[in-house]
Amino acid sequence: MSKVKELIKYFKGYGSPYDGLIIALAEMQIPQKVTGAKTKVKALDVEAQEVRTFQCSPCPACEKWITKIYNFCPHCGQRVEEE
Repeated sequence: MSKVKELIKYFKGYGSPYDGLIIALAEMQIPQKVTGAKTKVKALDVEAQEVRTFQCSPCPACEKWITKIYNFCPHCGQRVEEE
């Protein structure tokens, strides 16, 4: 069993007023698969001063668009992995 799952199991029913928060933060560390519609978005790369095309997918937790270069959602912090 992973350390994150052990932490979740420990805090379920622990009795602290912060159980829900700790469990929610720990669950965000378990990678979820990115599914759903993928789209290509053109954006300006400020450092290179050129327009690049990025492949984007919706976050499985908050459904905001993220690029495939991230292994987490920059909006909600959920860890993600490609299918």
